[in-house]
Amino acid sequence: MIPKFRGLSIDENSKGKMQYGYLIVDDNQAFIINEVIEANEQYITIGSWCPIDLKTVGQSTGVKDKNDKEIFKGDILALETDEELINVEVFWDEKHTLFMVTSKKYHEKAPLAELLDYNSYPFKIIGNIYENPELLELEVE
Repeated sequence: MIPKFRGLSIDENSKGKMQYGYLIVDDNQAFIINEVIEANEQYITIGSWCPIDLKTVGQSTGVKDKNDKEIFKGDILALETDEELINVEVFWDEKHTLFMVTSKKYHEKAPLAELLDYNSYPFKIIGNIYENPELLELEVE
């Protein structure tokens, strides 16, 4: 599987809009690529690309929420439990090499896979940390 990425555009025509596709990073520049016209061992011809803010790059987790929307690093999920609604952030844990979720309310971390294993608690994407950081501060009591 070829990983998918996203990032906020810094291009004048689409500045601030999330771009989805494949990632190329060169020094401190990052680009989302959507179309390859021709490629061989010596060169690649790219038909569509967009420069993005390197700090906003997020990889797909390969997991979808209850609305069948693909979840990326940096997404904020609303997790419904028996007692409450909790907003959690999806992040990559280098130490354990897996995607995790964390809640500011409880200061706990858990593998994203646990949400799938114990799918009795539905979850959905409500935003991301780059466009909607305030959602992590909002906790429904």
